[in-house]
Amino acid sequence: MNRYYCALAAADDSSTLEELIALVEHRVRWKGQSVRAIHPFDPDDYALLQAMHRGEFNINGFRNRDLQSLLYSTSPNSKADQRKRSAATSRKLRMLRAHGLIRKRSRSHRYDLTRNGRLIVNAILLAHRLTASQINAIAA
Repeated sequence: MNRYYCALAAADDSSTLEELIALVEHRVRWKGQSVRAIHPFDPDDYALLQAMHRGEFNINGFRNRDLQSLLYSTSPNSKADQRKRSAATSRKLRMLRAHGLIRKRSRSHRYDLTRNGRLIVNAILLAHRLTASQINAIAA
């Protein structure tokens, strides 16, 4: 429970949306390999950010299998299809780790959002929910 409260407390920051998104909107090198940018307004990347931001993952973290069940609406048709899904989700986890949004728990197959990752994901998800009138009211 303490981890959940710490996660909520870490969500307060004075950075602008532009500053936060700029951290992930460019290609990075991680462990000697190039990793693509995260595109927060792309439907696939947005679905990934939504999936890993679920409340139940704040305490126990999430696994490749957890994200697969949220990202794919149907069950795999074959073992080969299951392996393809697992590999695709692993590449997404690698991308999130390279950008510093998640970290792997030691001696586990689970991942947690980092403090910076929580700030960035919260900002992106909020930006998707704001209407133009709400943005104009804030800007005025």
